[in-house]
Amino acid sequence: MERASVVRKAVDLLKQQGLVITAQGKGTYVRERPRRRRHGMDRYSQSRWSGQGKALLIAEAESQGLSANQVLRDLAEVPAPAVVAERLGVEPGKLVWVRNEPP
Repeated sequence: MERASVVRKAVDLLKQQGLVITAQGKGTYVRERPRRRRHGMDRYSQSRWSGQGKALLIAEAESQGLSANQVLRDLAEVPAPAVVAERLGVEPGKLVWVRNEPP
């Protein structure tokens, strides 16, 4: 295999992994590492977030100047309808878990 093709394949692999970026006519550059955020254990402390009237995820995002949303799904154990029981390979009426998206 020719060296140039080996190098091209190596650079393509690095691009796929998000480690390098290429600029047409300018070259290939190592991508900057994103800044890591370190959170202390008090991040999940109820005393820190209680009384704000909002979910932890929302409150934390706002404290960082960001926005977030949270979707609560309905999770319930119900008797399996015949079509579901057949698909899951269980007896009809056996209790199975169902997750419903909110309206």
